[in-house]
Amino acid sequence: NGGSFRRILLCRRAIFKRWLMRYNLALCGALRGLFVRRLRLINPANPLNGLVHSDIARRVTFGRKAVFMPLGLMVAAGVVPRDEWAVEIVDECTGPVPIRNDVDLVGITAMTCQASRAYQIADAYRALGVPVILGGLHPSALPDEALRHATAVAVGEAEGTLPAMLAD
Repeated sequence: NGGSFRRILLCRRAIFKRWLMRYNLALCGALRGLFVRRLRLINPANPLNGLVHSDIARRVTFGRKAVFMPLGLMVAAGVVPRDEWAVEIVDECTGPVPIRNDVDLVGITAMTCQASRAYQIADAYRALGVPVILGGLHPSALPDEALRHATAVAVGEAEGTLPAMLAD
């Protein structure tokens, strides 16, 4: 029957197109990894998140694990040149931070309550030879302290400091 043959042919053509698209995207991604540097932006665990473990707080926050969403890291990722950097955002409030030498640069944000954990993560990456930029409220207020744990400290807003730091 001509109708079923046509349906089979169209189905095979659609499968081939899907396969070709997937293959091309994988190939482009693999080639992109050869020329694009990798940046991991990290939001360290926040000790204040323990406040949401009470029953009342859990009901008010609808069971969320994190109190503070890392919006600063999203803004930072938004100002990174896409043709030069592949950006990964890791929020330790929702899962573990991978401490591996698989990135070219690490950026860590920290409020004062997160500073000690941020310094631990920064020291671990520096021990692996990965350059670390510390930014956020605490490093901006105490850049000399933060510089003991980082390659560079971003003082001020990410929108103005991060593109210039990445260019260096």
